[in-house]
Amino acid sequence: MDKPAKSDALPNQKRNSIYEDAEEGTPELHSIFTLLETFKDTKLALHLFMNNKFEEAEEKLISKSDKSIYHALGFGVILFIKSMMTCERKDLETAAEACKKSVSIIEKYRAKNVFLNPMSWLSNSNKNLTDDQIHAELCYAETLLLKAVLAFFTDETFSSFIKGALKVNTCHSIYRECYKIINTTQWEERDAVVREQFEAGTRMGIGIFNMMISIMPAKILKLLEFCGFYGNKNIE
Repeated sequence: MDKPAKSDALPNQKRNSIYEDAEEGTPELHSIFTLLETFKDTKLALHLFMNNKFEEAEEKLISKSDKSIYHALGFGVILFIKSMMTCERKDLETAAEACKKSVSIIEKYRAKNVFLNPMSWLSNSNKNLTDDQIHAELCYAETLLLKAVLAFFTDETFSSFIKGALKVNTCHSIYRECYKIINTTQWEERDAVVREQFEAGTRMGIGIFNMMISIMPAKILKLLEFCGFYGNKNIE
């Protein structure tokens, strides 16, 4: 009985050591991060989180969350997942506060008055955004969506529902603009890793909204339409 137990422990030790070695080998980021650096660092933090190293993951993200859009997003995501797992009031409020701060931080990196300006796409201003700016829009939409969902749990008033629905509508609009960027002729000129991460986040966001619409009761959809959110459950 002792030998099988020993052989079972080895794979776990090896699997855990992957993240430990990766963490030790990751260089310290500079005060101004590049997108590629933030991709690697936040990915490592999420690996730590999924490997039950919650405190290490949080420390890794929170230390740089005020200097990087993806660290800010990652920290909000981790606390959001924890709050959804426990559903305790304290955890929900902590996650909501973290997402609120993350939204404020990411807001500073966004291009001003571009995505939510209905004439911006016609003027091609979206097509000239830098890699950092388009990823800031994506991170903003993802974090704002988390904030809206948490608002439904922490404040059950009707006014809170309206505010949350408006945030969801804003997120959906940004995701649609991000999807338009993917289909521009200039898209292939960007760095491959930058494109890969942006496309993954954009397609995931669009997919989440499509899934939400598909399972949402018709009465709720009508209520959301009052807030400016439109969806069609029928396949054309």
